[in-house]
Amino acid sequence: MFAGGAALTLLVLGGQVRADAAAQTPEKALPLPGQVFQVEGRTAFVILPTPGQTNRPTPWVWYAPTLPGLPEARETWMFERFLAAGIAVAGVDIGESYGNLQGRALYSAFYQELVERRGFARKPCLLPRSRGGLMLYNWACEHPESVACIAGIYPVCNLRSFPGLDRAGGA
Repeated sequence: MFAGGAALTLLVLGGQVRADAAAQTPEKALPLPGQVFQVEGRTAFVILPTPGQTNRPTPWVWYAPTLPGLPEARETWMFERFLAAGIAVAGVDIGESYGNLQGRALYSAFYQELVERRGFARKPCLLPRSRGGLMLYNWACEHPESVACIAGIYPVCNLRSFPGLDRAGGA
């Protein structure tokens, strides 16, 4: 066992030792039960409506940011309303990207995972919270054909207001 109780399984194939990817299950605290998985090495999640309560393809709300602690318990009421309407909630932790090129590429990989492999609708509703605005709005500008609508929870739209140009410049 490693720190935090994580187990690592090693496989020996043709004289080479590799870590078993299945043993490295990502973890994320969610306000409601959901699935946690990885996309391009980043922790992602989906919270699904009750089976049979949604149409195919699955309509979804794309929540951002999903940094540690987000989404949080105060959003449970809102998420429950989405789920009751047959709408999934999903997100991926791309770190403090502030809408940069690398973060947008990770968002595209996440979008492809949900749409092409998991049967989600091609046009999600984007729901940025705070700095998630920088992340999702910049992705939406590059992919307007892939957006049904945009909502927001006090979304940041200007790097000068948050986090400030000096802090965002590194990203």
